[in-house]
Amino acid sequence: MTQTPQDLGKRLQEAREAAGLTQAVVAEELGVPRSGVAEFEAGRRNVTGLELDRLARLYGRSTAELLEPAPMEPDPVSTLLRASQEIARDHALEQKVRGYWRLCDEVDRLERELGMPRRPSALFAYAIASPNTKWEAIKQGQDVAALERNRLDLGTSPVWELPEILQAQGVRVTEEALPDGVSGAFLYGKDLGPLIIVNENEHRVRRLFSYAHEYAHALLDRARNATVSRRSDKEDLMEVRANAFAAHFVMPEAGVFAFLATLGKGETGRQLQVVPDSASTGSADAVFASKRLTPSSQAVQIHDIVQLAHVFGVSYSAALFHLLNLKVLTRDQFEALQVQEEHARRLARALRGDALDEDFHWKLCSQVLSLGLEAYRREVISRRKLVELAKEAGIAESTVDQVLTDAGLDDDPVPAQVAE
Repeated sequence: MTQTPQDLGKRLQEAREAAGLTQAVVAEELGVPRSGVAEFEAGRRNVTGLELDRLARLYGRSTAELLEPAPMEPDPVSTLLRASQEIARDHALEQKVRGYWRLCDEVDRLERELGMPRRPSALFAYAIASPNTKWEAIKQGQDVAALERNRLDLGTSPVWELPEILQAQGVRVTEEALPDGVSGAFLYGKDLGPLIIVNENEHRVRRLFSYAHEYAHALLDRARNATVSRRSDKEDLMEVRANAFAAHFVMPEAGVFAFLATLGKGETGRQLQVVPDSASTGSADAVFASKRLTPSSQAVQIHDIVQLAHVFGVSYSAALFHLLNLKVLTRDQFEALQVQEEHARRLARALRGDALDEDFHWKLCSQVLSLGLEAYRREVISRRKLVELAKEAGIAESTVDQVLTDAGLDDDPVPAQVAE
């Protein structure tokens, strides 16, 4: 069915309102009078191709979404803003979040134009009902963490490279200065897939945990379109489930006990081994051997927890809570060790070899620049488009010029490869 200017105008109005923008803001972005926006939304004037492209970026949509008559899915950024007054009140941060979502669209477009596989399909979805109790939420988080580690063939190893693992599953990741108390956010679009934003102001080990926490939302809660993770919401069942997932995904139970075994810890006080006689039917002919360990030799100490936290890339506090959940520590032991966090920090500085690089942050702009360079090299996009993309990602034109020089792409792009 042919779409009339009135149909398109109505869709543009719906997209603008879903994005929470006024006609005045849109007019300023387009460089037209506010009456011009009102005119094309009413179907009384045509929208140029350039304006449509700019509107798609502004609303976090693709041009195809604006043109097709099918109902549009909810705008994840608007959902996020409704869920977080902290972000909604910060206009600059709101614009950054919208910018990240637009960049996801650009990255998706570049991947398609470069013939790269559609990665969002790699992300698995666990169809699990919402938990009704904290116990159920914790159990669901633990179970899904084990299933996902097994699906990704991660074994029991630490996952310091978690952002790379997420990217391989089609999850876009970036870091941004979020308000205090907000550790991360998750957005999901049917076409663009998931985007995880982690608070860059937090320590590296906390950010690693936040990546795993938001990954749980990507696997279990994408129907919600967008979520914001606040420490003040820790009692919320969805947050409880995501925290349980993160703890067990980052510190798998088998991996924790394997590491404790290397420290000579984690065994029971008295051990018994039995070798049966294959010809016997009872226990009389079996060979028994027992070993009683030195009292308190298996007690996990503060330095053991510091080393465990370092190996799995988590905080002392996260390791401590996890050992309590795994019943390695009693409640009394946990409380005695909990008040020694300052001692743990000093021990960490003394015991660690190479510390995690605290200056390293994951940014979506690095992926944009990488894809943009390849697209420019193949003549899929122009130099002007590359500079425009870089600017939107917060990269200066002078940086693009230097990168092109360093990469030997100043004036020697290769022809685009057209699939047969």
